[in-house]
Amino acid sequence: MAISSHAFGCVTLTKKDAAQFSRQVKYGRANAAAKSTVSRGLAMNTEFKSGGGKLKVKAVRRKKDAVVG
Repeated sequence: MAISSHAFGCVTLTKKDAAQFSRQVKYGRANAAAKSTVSRGLAMNTEFKSGGGKLKVKAVRRKKDAVVG
């Protein structure tokens, strides 16, 4: 069985791996980190909507030697 994805290319799984993946997607439980991330995201969404749907972004210029890459 193969699962194709534009982001990761083509990934080939054995039949056993594919069944395990399918079970995990269907019956898996979120861990504490995932639950807290969802909670923070919902709070951010509520704040965004209550502000009229506007987002403020503050750009700060970094020093030239601090830029890597």
